[in-house]
Amino acid sequence: MDKILIVSQSFYPDPVRGAEKVAMSVAQAFKDKYSVHVLALGEEDGVEDDLGYPVHRLTYNNGQRPGAKGLDLGPVAKLAWHARNSVGGVNGASLTQRLKDINPSVVYIHNATGFQPQLFQACASLGLPVVQHLHDYASLCPRTTMYKKNQNCATPCLSCRVLTAGWRPAFPSVADVIAVSAFVRDRHIEHGAYRDARWHVLHNTDMTSVEGYTPKATGPFTFGFIGAVTEAKGIEDLLTAFTSRSSDETRLLIAGKGEDAYLRSLQAKFPTDTVRWLGQVPPDEFYSNIDCLVVPSRWHEPQGLVIVEGLRRGLPIIATQRGGIPEMLADRSEHRLYNPDAPDALASAMNSMIGAKPTLGAVWNDDFIARVEAILLAAAVGKQ
Repeated sequence: MDKILIVSQSFYPDPVRGAEKVAMSVAQAFKDKYSVHVLALGEEDGVEDDLGYPVHRLTYNNGQRPGAKGLDLGPVAKLAWHARNSVGGVNGASLTQRLKDINPSVVYIHNATGFQPQLFQACASLGLPVVQHLHDYASLCPRTTMYKKNQNCATPCLSCRVLTAGWRPAFPSVADVIAVSAFVRDRHIEHGAYRDARWHVLHNTDMTSVEGYTPKATGPFTFGFIGAVTEAKGIEDLLTAFTSRSSDETRLLIAGKGEDAYLRSLQAKFPTDTVRWLGQVPPDEFYSNIDCLVVPSRWHEPQGLVIVEGLRRGLPIIATQRGGIPEMLADRSEHRLYNPDAPDALASAMNSMIGAKPTLGAVWNDDFIARVEAILLAAAVGKQ
């Protein structure tokens, strides 16, 4: 294996979330050992070379590009967008030619539905080995969450089955699948995705520096939430639990962005000086000012990279028993897991954590890059 093509529909300097951060971390880790190329969506075709390896851009033809920023569309326009995206957002001939020009030993795909199904089809026609890294449920649900009308979906709904129907015939082209949790793996296998692939469970890691983190030493005990401010993330559960408690000696910090109207409604519903709304801030500016991290997600988080960030800083964590989250906190008695459907469970967990102190930050998945490398090597060798 001498050349790796990493595919991520969003890539620096695009807005990014956890999956895109992992893709870039892998590219940075491999660039001095292998010839690394990245393929991402763009406003026009081209190649960028600012990072020490080429980032190839292909034009996205369906309007707003998919990615971490989300879609600024109404319900009808969003449905129409998903319908167009389901049959491919890039020119198949241009994609195939770009793959021929790069001629990688292995194609390592992260979040890339904007390239599908043409990407799988082109790799199959060219005989290129494919490793798919699943960070969410996009192969089963174009919304990526399997969460609808404030409920987790037990199975893909009719619209999701229709919108992913064009991708499924290309699944056999995938040699290996990396799932960020056993929960994600099992959910895909249950619904027949990637039946012929070799499966690997590899919890994502956070390779960013924590040198800017200083444990909070003074002031009232402070709980903290960081992430997208949405119903699915459980923000209303957290505000309800926090404001229902009798103690006024604690504080709550909320970091992250949400829709303006939703934020205003929350602030009107929970008017209190003990909650501070920070907006989007650097992670260590947030973590250095809290005593306990709360992850109140109602949807089945595939893994929850925020939990890794908390563990690396030694913070006590309260989190829901949803998705891949319990795997992250297994056998860690200093943390609390709770059922978000149980009345008062979150408030009780918060009360039990008051006074908890940070511990020595955990070393998390320090063999992550080595394990990814081994999977890519095996896939590349298997095609020779």
